[in-house]
Amino acid sequence: MSGRNIDAQIVEALRKGIPPQREVSTYSIGNEKLLENIGKFHLSQIGDRGIIRFISGSWGAGKTHLFRLLRESAFRHNCMVANVELSKSEAPLDKFERVFHAIVRKVTTPRQYAMGDTSEIAPFGAVLRETVAFLGNGTVDDLEIVSSDVLSRAEGRLMEDRSIDIDFKKIVIEYWRTLLPGGDAVSTREQRRAELLQWFGGEGTLGHFRQSFHVNKIINKDSAKPMLQSLAAFVRLAGYSGLVILFDEAEMSHSAMRNSELKAAHNNLLSLINNIESLAGLYLVYATVPEFFDDPKTGIKNYGALASRIGPKERRPPR
Repeated sequence: MSGRNIDAQIVEALRKGIPPQREVSTYSIGNEKLLENIGKFHLSQIGDRGIIRFISGSWGAGKTHLFRLLRESAFRHNCMVANVELSKSEAPLDKFERVFHAIVRKVTTPRQYAMGDTSEIAPFGAVLRETVAFLGNGTVDDLEIVSSDVLSRAEGRLMEDRSIDIDFKKIVIEYWRTLLPGGDAVSTREQRRAELLQWFGGEGTLGHFRQSFHVNKIINKDSAKPMLQSLAAFVRLAGYSGLVILFDEAEMSHSAMRNSELKAAHNNLLSLINNIESLAGLYLVYATVPEFFDDPKTGIKNYGALASRIGPKERRPPR
């Protein structure tokens, strides 16, 4: 997409009173210093250790707008980005396997963003195709067909990385093999690719995937967090600095949970915080409302371990 077309789209959207979701930094001012420091102190260190930060703001304060700016900044720092809305229906934090599924469905590469490629139903397929190109011949392309030599080099480099789960590797390699020339009809290949991508979403049964692809696990509540570590390692193996995950909590999602769900959500969040520094290649930003911190019924102040790890929200607005 040319710069002139992007400019025209931005002007037309603003004329209608609809803030554009792309190229936000071209019409936004006031956050330059904040973004500069996030890049300097956070994104530049993403390869050394995992980082998590929290953003507190009432509805309409501009958290989503800031996330769009953060996404662009992350792309400039050679990161993949997944913008996930935590909600009871789509990605409830008490069921982390569904959160992982949402991360995979939303992950975007700088190349995809630059090309304005938002039409693909399963964007993680494009991530896998770009990765085989990078590992196999050192290019950043979205390959629809790969040679056996490219595939062999990519497989070798993937299998050498001990920080990635073996079943994760098997599914990735099976997907890559559908890109070889010849063989099955196009419709059969597409069906197989869709089936393989379902594994990352925790869809299907272990029996089916074990029989078809020789894996020993599927993504569930027990394996979702370790698989997030494998995903971060895979992103780095693909030549990126890391994976930035922007968690945008849907309106009062924590307050809509039952006590048991809220406890599970808080436990999952505490587990992430306690293990984040060992997850090199991950930068997590969690945006929520002030009630998340101090609501008398659902706030984290009722969960001492979590409250002590996160700390209280700032009592004064940022400069």
